[in-house]
Order: sequence, then C-alpha cells, then structure tokens
Amino acid sequence: MTTLSRRTVLGGGLGLGAFAILPSKARAAEFEYKLGSDNPPTVDSIIRLNEAVDKIFDETGGRVRIRIFPSSQLGNTSEQISQMRSGALEFYHTTYGILAAVVPRGSMCTLGFLFDDLNAAFAAMDGELGDFLNAEVEKTGNILVVSKASDSGFRNTNSGSRPVNGPADLKGFKLRTPPNPVLTSLFTSLGAAPTVIPFGELYTALQTGLVDGAENPVSLMVQLKLWEVQKNVTLDGHTWDSWATFANRAAWERLPEDLQEIVRKNLDEAQLKQRVDSEADQKRSVGVLEENGINIIRPEPGVFQKALAATSFYADWKQQYGDEAWAVLERTTNI
Repeated sequence: MTTLSRRTVLGGGLGLGAFAILPSKARAAEFEYKLGSDNPPTVDSIIRLNEAVDKIFDETGGRVRIRIFPSSQLGNTSEQISQMRSGALEFYHTTYGILAAVVPRGSMCTLGFLFDDLNAAFAAMDGELGDFLNAEVEKTGNILVVSKASDSGFRNTNSGSRPVNGPADLKGFKLRTPPNPVLTSLFTSLGAAPTVIPFGELYTALQTGLVDGAENPVSLMVQLKLWEVQKNVTLDGHTWDSWATFANRAAWERLPEDLQEIVRKNLDEAQLKQRVDSEADQKRSVGVLEENGINIIRPEPGVFQKALAATSFYADWKQQYGDEAWAVLERTTNI
C-alpha cells in the first residue's frame, strides 16, 4: 500500500458533481509526483520525508503533491533507478553508494575510513565533496540531486565467538557483505573473506555459522536483534554513506522556479532533521546492544585505516576514480 501523509484522495462512487465540492486537498494537484524509497515507513528518513511532503503541499497551495512509496514498493534499487531515469518515477530517496550503479564516482564518499565523525562527513558533503558528487550525478543527463545529504550511518563489524579487536583478527574472517565493490575490496585488502549474501538471509547465515560475522550500522544491528546470534560489535566505522533525494531532470524542470524552491527547501529541512535523528539513534543503538549482552569493542583510533593504507586499496580506487576526483578526496577527507 502506498504510504501517504495525512492526506488521501477521497474515492469511491463520487460523481463529477460531488467531486466539485470536495475540499481542495482532495483534488488532483497540478503536479502529482511519486517518491520511491527502499526504507520502511518507520525509519527516521521516511518520517521526515512525510513531514516534508505535507509542508510542500501546503506551501504550494496544493499545486504539488508528492506521494511516498517506501519499502521498495516500486521495485528494487536498480528498477527504481531505471524508472527515475526514464521519468516514470519523479523522485528516488537513496544513497550515493547505491546510485554508483549509474554514477560510478558516487561511491567516493563510501571509501574506507574517510571520516572521523559525522561533523567531518557533513562538512565534506555540504562543501566541495558534495558539490563534486552532485556534478557527477548531473552528468547522467537525466538525474539531479535536489536535497542536502543526510546520514545512512557508519558501518561497523559484528562477530560471534571470534572478536575483532584489530586488523589482524580479520585474517581469514568470513564476513557477510552486500554486493558492494568498495566493501568487498576493503575487507579483501584486510585479509578477510567477504561473502555476498542477500540481506534477508543474513540472520540465518549468522545463526548457522555460514559466516563468522557481518557489518552494518548499529541501528540495523538492533533491528536484527543481533545479540541472539552474535557476541561482539567492533566500532570501527569502516565506511559511511549518505542519503539524498534524487530527481528526474525533466520532471524537476517542469516545476516553476518558485515551486522548485519550496520543494528543495522542505527536502533540505527533512535531511537536516534526519541527521539529528540518526546521530541520536546510533548512540541509543550502542546502548541497546550493550544492554542485551553484546561486547562493544572500541579499537585504537586509526589502527584499521593504517593497515588498509599499507595495501593497494587506496591506489586501486584512485586509479578507478581518476586524479581529479582523488584530489577532491584528499582535500576533504582523511585520505
């Protein structure tokens, strides 16, 4: 079912005469747009986007109605990207890392150990790094970035009976990862054995010992009730990614400039609020994990990045991204 804000179109058996007297909020808007997301409706990013689309409807005088379709209702990530590029979907809320399927340099912000904390990440994404990535998105010709960046969460490593205290503990470690080239190359470089397993099979893979551990943001570990099948979480913060709202260029340009301004303003506000929500949730999640018996390991700062820098990981990605892109990373991150 489509997740809407508090407004729904009144339906069922009304003739044209009856429709004419319906409240203006129930009538078709001048611009009826869809926004797809892979996130469930209960997460902070969708909650904040619902607030934003309500405000957009009000502030545009009912001219722009954006309907949110969470939980991959419109298809998987590749399908929604394709729909956005064709114009069948006007907005897609996803991460730069996921969009790397069509914007290869989009994964730049997800490289290993780029940021010490969220302040550093958002300083980069609100500045030169974000500008560079957004320009890369525009090179597709049919996609634009129409919001600020928000927080997808630092990813951390979890393990069973084999704690990961430092890089040496990853040697031969069977680690579940999503099909993400940055993650697989990062852990391969550190001597681990990355194993790509669908997210829906992750819990069982940990429970049966098919893998020794996995890696995710701590908030997702809580959702998984990780303590039932794992013993340790290492707060290594090995990668980070950012949510943003992307738009089909033609659909965006159909909006008059004054409506574009209202839409962008409210999407930006939603992203800024989500940053605060997410940071609080990450801190809360560490506490929940500890309360449920998870051993929280806080490694020596920089120890994993130093080990990674001694491999060809950064050189390999520099070759893939190119000198211009790498210079941006050198100016804006820990590289």
